[in-house]
Amino acid sequence: MGVQYSKLLLQLLLVAFFIAATKTEPPLSKPNCQQKCGNVIIPFPFGMTEACSLNTSFLITCHRNLSPPTPFLQNDYHQISVLDISLEYGQLSISLPVARNCLINNLTGESFIAMNLGPFHLSSNQNKLIVFGADAAGMVYNLENASGILYPTIACMSVYAPAASAPDKSCSGTLCCETPIQQRLSEFFYESSTNIFRRNNTKRLESYPCGYTFLVKDGAYKFHITDIFNLSTNNKFPVVADW
Repeated sequence: MGVQYSKLLLQLLLVAFFIAATKTEPPLSKPNCQQKCGNVIIPFPFGMTEACSLNTSFLITCHRNLSPPTPFLQNDYHQISVLDISLEYGQLSISLPVARNCLINNLTGESFIAMNLGPFHLSSNQNKLIVFGADAAGMVYNLENASGILYPTIACMSVYAPAASAPDKSCSGTLCCETPIQQRLSEFFYESSTNIFRRNNTKRLESYPCGYTFLVKDGAYKFHITDIFNLSTNNKFPVVADW
């Protein structure tokens, strides 16, 4: 009962502030609260201080030492930069990093990135899981699984082909794989694995020593074969989160 009442109250507050926001530009923050961090408008229920936000879950940290200043969500694992906040759709556009796994001495390895977006969650119809690599796999695990058993809820596999014969701009399973994310995940991790078939092919492994896994908003990324060689953990991709 208490949780349902809190959700209803939040929805009513959002409706009230959205109506007010449509009458003025930009959307309203609380009185005497800063409305922007860099190029991003920070409307209530979000705020850059506890007094300006609905609660600490909606607290935004503005890193003004960056150029331009960049807003970040509070998170247990990684800093999550905020690209946009939509009161109308109840959504955040956030930026998430790439998980990379590279072979060492031709051995299989994994690399994963953990996220806790609570109280927000991945949109169940606007994001994709994408995997790069030769005999590489990417998986997403739900850390809120009630059974306590950890297993991938989303997975995709990318198989080997010589770059010259691989289809460019086609992410259909050869050197690149993509699949929609249809779960409303809040606390999760995504993992990159490489050489999943344990092949001892030195030429193949030298050609594609790394596998990459990332989440991305549907339509925000188009595959090119050269990306397999140019992608790095410095790359980040936009993802849609709901609240």
